[in-house]
Amino acid sequence: ISEISPPSERGMLMSGYQTALQLSALVGFWGAYASHATFLSSSPLQWQLPVAVQLLPGVFLLLGTFLIPETPRFYAERGQFDDAEGSLAWLRALPPGDLELERELGEIREAAEASELLQSEKRGFFSEARKRGVRKRLGVGIGLMIAQNMVGLNALNYYAPVIFMSAGFTSVSSSLFLTGLFGVVKLISAIAFMFVFVRIRGNRFWLKLGSAICGISMLVLAYYVRLMPPPDQAHEAKLTFGGVVSVAMVYIFALFFGLSLGPISWNIVIASITPRLLASVGWAT
Repeated sequence: ISEISPPSERGMLMSGYQTALQLSALVGFWGAYASHATFLSSSPLQWQLPVAVQLLPGVFLLLGTFLIPETPRFYAERGQFDDAEGSLAWLRALPPGDLELERELGEIREAAEASELLQSEKRGFFSEARKRGVRKRLGVGIGLMIAQNMVGLNALNYYAPVIFMSAGFTSVSSSLFLTGLFGVVKLISAIAFMFVFVRIRGNRFWLKLGSAICGISMLVLAYYVRLMPPPDQAHEAKLTFGGVVSVAMVYIFALFFGLSLGPISWNIVIASITPRLLASVGWAT
């Protein structure tokens, strides 16, 4: 996405990656709820159908790869500038020769020539990575991606139904319904950041605010989860003030994760700070 995005829209489009992830998670959460409501617990279709549905995006992605061209930068770095122009025209839905298209193609050509110059000077990855400024960029990028995955969202994705049952929503149906709402909150926050919040304040502001609130939410949640009955006794749990607060913390965490570490990690690592020579490493993180 970063490689083919116009610079003016790159932040918004990179945020779309997180939006797509949360949309897929939302489909999964509500798919589990619908499957539980439709099929008997003894029916293997209750788990087979949700698993089968997950194969569809992979099939569509595979078929799509036969229809899309290589990126303009790919062609430009190999000296195939006519192909680069055709690819860019297809991406921008503009006719070849358009002034805006030619301007962007010129920038891509300059970047390709600069990359070729660096490679001709035999400045490889390790020689560049030893530079202080580059080390700092890689450290920030990799650190953000590690923080994004360790902050706790994956744990909530897996254990949200158990948390909701232990909080007092003891039926499987109600816990799956609340998990579906959890997915809705994540998607709404991702869309809100993509179209609104990314234009209001800088990335540092949202990272500080979101990370602080996510941390506080997780601490409060951990405190009340400690007071809840263990998972094997969740069916006996009673709805209490602590249970309500726990559910609220799950939703607050999801909201502010979607406004901070969720999309911004992708924006900064891939779109903003990665040097061109190290772009493949930055995108791989």
